[in-house]
Amino acid sequence: MNMDNNKMVPVVFKQNSLYGRLDCIVVERVDNHVTLAFPFHEDTQNMHMSVSDALKLRDAINEVINLKYLNG
Repeated sequence: MNMDNNKMVPVVFKQNSLYGRLDCIVVERVDNHVTLAFPFHEDTQNMHMSVSDALKLRDAINEVINLKYLNG
């Protein structure tokens, strides 16, 4: 990943239920592509996608967590 000092690189922290420790996903935009990196998972490749596909992923996540779609 490109670690430009002037670039914001968001990190999403989450509890890893399998191992009971903190985990994270690093998000970076380079030109017209978005990269999702999983730094604590050495066997997992970074996921690269276009900005358009990243927006579709965002929309899908929003749809899944929207209260009207939850059962219970």
